[in-house]
Amino acid sequence: MFRVTILQQILPVYRVPFFEALAQTGQMELHLFYDDEFMGHQSHGDGSLVFTRVGKAPIKKLISRFYWQNHPQILGGLKAGDILVVSGSPWFLSNYYLIWKARRKGIGVVWWGQGFSTTTTRTRLILKRILMKMAHTWILYTSEETARFKQFGFDPHRLFAAENTMDTQAIRDVANQWDSGRLAQFKEREGISNRSCLLFCSRLIPKTKLHLLMDILPDLIKQHPSTLLLIIGDGPLKQELQKRAEEDGTQDAIRFLGAIHAEDQLAPWFLSSEAFVYPGAVGLSILHGLSYGLPMVLHGTRSEHGPEFAAFQDGVNGFSFKEDQAPDFLEKILSILKDPALRDRLSDGALETVEKRFNMKIMVGNFMKAFQKTREMVALVKGNKTKL
Repeated sequence: MFRVTILQQILPVYRVPFFEALAQTGQMELHLFYDDEFMGHQSHGDGSLVFTRVGKAPIKKLISRFYWQNHPQILGGLKAGDILVVSGSPWFLSNYYLIWKARRKGIGVVWWGQGFSTTTTRTRLILKRILMKMAHTWILYTSEETARFKQFGFDPHRLFAAENTMDTQAIRDVANQWDSGRLAQFKEREGISNRSCLLFCSRLIPKTKLHLLMDILPDLIKQHPSTLLLIIGDGPLKQELQKRAEEDGTQDAIRFLGAIHAEDQLAPWFLSSEAFVYPGAVGLSILHGLSYGLPMVLHGTRSEHGPEFAAFQDGVNGFSFKEDQAPDFLEKILSILKDPALRDRLSDGALETVEKRFNMKIMVGNFMKAFQKTREMVALVKGNKTKL
């Protein structure tokens, strides 16, 4: 039994099942350190963490965009052969210090983070690669990211893809509780039995480009009168979007459902929808939609999405449109709404994506492979020192 300490900026709710699944492998003692809040994002309460030990590591702002996050117990409880997992941000100067100190103590170090994001700059990428080179192994979000970092000269035997996901099986379990009769009652109660629902689920912020969805809604209604846009989420754009709907006369074709977090409350809305529409930069939300078998309609500019866009397969689990091009966006949505057989085929592709590649079992297995490689590297270094 060895110990793994994972340092995160915060503890988001979608990470809780992963950490618990990792701890329940029974092959390690898992410790988790994080702060309660960072840059407006709140940590999930740790009351549901049964198998993982937790501690708090406050984040302090230094100068410019640099931060420091540390706690004496992060390394204090680790010994030679144990593992430290640091988050991938190069702006946390404490990560450089922790990696250096851990390696001096014979502790294996795993770097875990996104290789690229919509905010990646040349400077950030350079600093990230410097930080990564200090670690023994690297866990990136997807296989597509590991392929790119191999081109940067990173050792492929030390690169691992998390295939980042949420608890897709838990979502499927909730979905399976809604048989056709129960779902029909829900639709009747909500007055959507004869509507063709399109679903958007995320924070209502500028990067989602919801204005593009509003632009095409009048034409959607004209060409497919039963269309109803379901918007789940809250945020600074909500009032603006509601006002826009009133001005356009489309308020009867939109249902603002607000923020919904409980999966059993989200499920009937997802299951009542024909497609998942996201005109802006998508991230983990794509796995949420795919887990319900919803075909995706996303723009096709890969660099403007989060790494989870790797789960999207054009023509297999959805359709892509040309970024910011309303006519193409409209055409792709209508193709799904007007062709039930096509919709069913794309739905099957969506479910197959999460079953075969993006699920918790695969993610945990990939982390365990990275941990094994890290411990092998530490043991090899220790063995060489002994010979000397």
